[in-house]
Amino acid sequence: MLKIRFFCVISSLLFVSAGFCQTAEEYLNKGYEKINLQDYTGAIADFDNALRIDKKKANAYFGRGNAKISLEDYKGAIADFNTLVKKDSNFTMAYYFLGLSKLKLKLFSEALIDFNKVLENEGRNSDALDGRAETRYNLNDFKGCIEDSEIALTINPEMPDPYFLMGMSYYKLGKTDSACKN
Repeated sequence: MLKIRFFCVISSLLFVSAGFCQTAEEYLNKGYEKINLQDYTGAIADFDNALRIDKKKANAYFGRGNAKISLEDYKGAIADFNTLVKKDSNFTMAYYFLGLSKLKLKLFSEALIDFNKVLENEGRNSDALDGRAETRYNLNDFKGCIEDSEIALTINPEMPDPYFLMGMSYYKLGKTDSACKN
């Protein structure tokens, strides 16, 4: 009987400890699964664990930053994306999410720099053009907003925001006929 209990205890310990011996990659995968399930707090915990094991996991900073955006923790997201671009300056989408987070915090001049960086690296990125158009609108650069919105719509005519931004920009420029078309 004692041997059976000993075996059960050892087996239980091995089973439990196996859960704690996960790799950074396993935590990373679990984090992205939790993002897909909209469990952003759980995803952040998994990305934290991945980074405890391996601080060089760029995708952990990216995933954690995105989870923080979903929780409207824009300052936390900015910290993660800044860390990411310091580790990998070619991670272009990190600049997009930096711009998006800064746009949400009304840091328009800084957001513009990040959206420009995406467009320098990728050229015709409709999401970055849309983000830059909204940023330009908020900076009262209505002509720039219209230009970016038009280009974004040539890439993806299904995007609703550029139409709205163009209409509002034309209105601000006193071109009500053009505003009404959008």
